[in-house]
Amino acid sequence: MASARNPRLCVMTKTDSGYGFHLHGEKGKSGQFIRKVESGSPAEAAGLRAGDRVVEVNGVNVEKETHHQAS
Repeated sequence: MASARNPRLCVMTKTDSGYGFHLHGEKGKSGQFIRKVESGSPAEAAGLRAGDRVVEVNGVNVEKETHHQAS
């Protein structure tokens, strides 16, 4: 059984090339998940990892949002 990750705050500043992460939904699970984190990106510097579940964006809960709404 995989261990659950504890929620953590990741603060990022958008650069000209974006934040450096890609979202995806998982069938049968609500919410959005980090699919990929680009090397050297603000997302990597903030500690995002592939498989992380996005809970809030700018203080707004996005657990039930669609991919388009969350991004």
